[in-house]
Amino acid sequence: MAIGASILPAKRVPRVDVERLALSAVVVAMLAVAVAFAAYRLATPSDGTGLDGSGNPYSAVGVTVEPRPGDAGSTPIEPDDHVTAMLGRSVGDWAGLLLDPGVPRPIIRDGEAIAYTIDRGGRPVELIVTATPFDPITALAEDWGVVVLALSIQVVGLYLFARRPAEPAARALLVVGTGMFASTVPWALGLQVTDIATASGFWLYMAAAGVAYTLFWCGALHFALVFPRPHRFVRGRRHLVTIAYVLPIAALFVLTLGVGLTSGGALPAMSAWRIGQAVQQVAVIVTTVILMGYSYFRFTDPVSRSQLRWLAGATALAAITNLLFWFGPELMGAEPLIPRSAVALLALPFPIALGMAVSRYHLFDLDTIVNRSLVYGGLTAGILLTYALTVTLIGGLIPGNAPYAVALLGAGAVAVVALPLRDRMQRSVNRLLYGDRDDPDRALRRLGRRLEASLDPQTVLPTLVEAVAEAMRSPYVAIELERDGEARAEAAHGSVPIDAAGPREPLRLPIVYRGRPVGWLVVIPRAANEPFSPADLRLLADLARQSGPAVEAVRLTGDLRRSREELVATREEERRRLRRDLHDELGPTLAGSLMKLGAARSLMASEPARAGELLDGLEGDARAMIDEIRRMARDLRPPALDELGLLGVLRQRITTFDEGPQDGRLRVAFDAPDVLPALPAAVEVAALRIALEGLTNAARHSQASCARVGVALDGDTLVVSVADDGIGVPADVKPGVGLASMRERADELGGSLTVEAPDGGGTRVLARLPLDIVRPS
Repeated sequence: MAIGASILPAKRVPRVDVERLALSAVVVAMLAVAVAFAAYRLATPSDGTGLDGSGNPYSAVGVTVEPRPGDAGSTPIEPDDHVTAMLGRSVGDWAGLLLDPGVPRPIIRDGEAIAYTIDRGGRPVELIVTATPFDPITALAEDWGVVVLALSIQVVGLYLFARRPAEPAARALLVVGTGMFASTVPWALGLQVTDIATASGFWLYMAAAGVAYTLFWCGALHFALVFPRPHRFVRGRRHLVTIAYVLPIAALFVLTLGVGLTSGGALPAMSAWRIGQAVQQVAVIVTTVILMGYSYFRFTDPVSRSQLRWLAGATALAAITNLLFWFGPELMGAEPLIPRSAVALLALPFPIALGMAVSRYHLFDLDTIVNRSLVYGGLTAGILLTYALTVTLIGGLIPGNAPYAVALLGAGAVAVVALPLRDRMQRSVNRLLYGDRDDPDRALRRLGRRLEASLDPQTVLPTLVEAVAEAMRSPYVAIELERDGEARAEAAHGSVPIDAAGPREPLRLPIVYRGRPVGWLVVIPRAANEPFSPADLRLLADLARQSGPAVEAVRLTGDLRRSREELVATREEERRRLRRDLHDELGPTLAGSLMKLGAARSLMASEPARAGELLDGLEGDARAMIDEIRRMARDLRPPALDELGLLGVLRQRITTFDEGPQDGRLRVAFDAPDVLPALPAAVEVAALRIALEGLTNAARHSQASCARVGVALDGDTLVVSVADDGIGVPADVKPGVGLASMRERADELGGSLTVEAPDGGGTRVLARLPLDIVRPS
């Protein structure tokens, strides 16, 4: 390359989104098939029959039909007629020729007579039906509400996909909307018996109302897997989404083909297809409900929960309106308040909620809507059920025709149960959404039962945080105890959610036992925009107060365990020190003494003067060993305790504090009885160390001029106190080594030590040491 030649940057080739292209192709294909069938339907005269009922029209020998609305003139077709033959062939033969492209197909024209053989009530009937122009307006008038609902979902899916093509939920919703719309329009226009003979109409219908309808349910399963965000078992496994589409369709084809091959007929295969679709619908609905419920409890962040609440609110609203305007009046024997063709419009809040949940979930808070919808939906269902049962039961007991009396009694029963049912529904829904904040007694009872069942101290704190999390529906609850001067979480339930603004600010409540804080209850709010209400704070305060004894017991158990570990460690250190002193000090000295003794014995006869020198050295070694043994004994226990007793040692040591300079000495008074009974050795040592450590702290830190040491018996307890007139202990000061050692000595004996500030000022250390400790055997 020549010097100075420029190097042009490589042109970036945009990456092709294969999934997006494939999805777009599938959507276009489904809509094209729907348009093609609609064009075919409009161009083909009506034969007076329809196979698009809610049930399965296919049997082994024919198809069940309904008279088509909108035909010009009357039709001899009656509901539930079973067509077994048409146009000179059985329906089974026409169905078997669907895959044979070489068979001549009939062309139906306006005014042409069509011959049918019909099984009507078990007897064959020959009918002649005249083909008439197809009336799409009348046909769609029967199901225009469903078409409008499908179109709204289609529009929402297209809009979200155009705005957020990379959003997994938007892609799934596009398949849902397209599959529903592409199958609903052909379903509303209907399939005729003659379409089986012409073949082209049947295959267009199967592609639209068959395959597209199956893709609609596959898309619903896809949506449940990725909304509000992909589940953990889906992330990184994109093939699972592909399986959600391929597996149901492949299963339907395998089922249809297997039934067709085993039965030897096409009509049983068509029946198997319809049955397989029904099973698929039920499976997808159940799976979707399970996944959505799992998502609500698995995803604790406010964004995901708001999105799920949109769907829950829309579902509840649609269910309530259907109950009020359609099913409710039918249950009471009255006419529905809306026509059948408009029932699907009651589900229009659902596509609106879908759009809001995926794109603009943050506009409204649906907690109140969901709460009221569930309460009043359940109340309406309960009232209708009460009225229907009352009318049914009482109507059979009242003789004669007395509808007014029956209706009056039914209304009375409704009036009796309405208010209690409403209150019970409200409590149940509040407990479902908000926990036990409206029923603090229930939360406290549950906490008490769980604590009673938690016999192992290690399970007490996890039980506590789990109970609080369930009572408050909080994503994260923890109990913190102070360890080494800082708060540490000893037990936690859940995880801290991360919002757009960062982690949520936790609420910290002190856990108090006998006026002293023993820990903190840390609770995260349910949502970033949902702070704790006064009712929540009252319940949390009650829970923290009831948790005090249990937390204190766990803390004391932990302290006792650590004290025992420290005692064991101290004992082993002391044994190691004694072993080292015996091995390194006394051992060599004794070995040397033995060698000197042997040498002196051998020199006693020949060199008595030399033997005398060795014996003199041996005497010095013995004195050194005695001094070493006394030192070791003093380290184990102050010898003055055995010589002077506890009171004597204290009087002797107190004088050392009075012997300082006149301007800096600490004057100490001593209050004690003349004599004390024989005390356990451990109690004597602990009392001496505590009293001397208290005096040392008073002399060094309290700036006191006077102190008073007290020793007294209180039943089976030795009470040791050290009080001074100094500056006291500041509230924010951390305990030092001296105070910690005094507290440990008291705890080792099962006693207690308190440090307090009397009303007159200064500091008072009070130790209570039990005398009934276990003595060595």
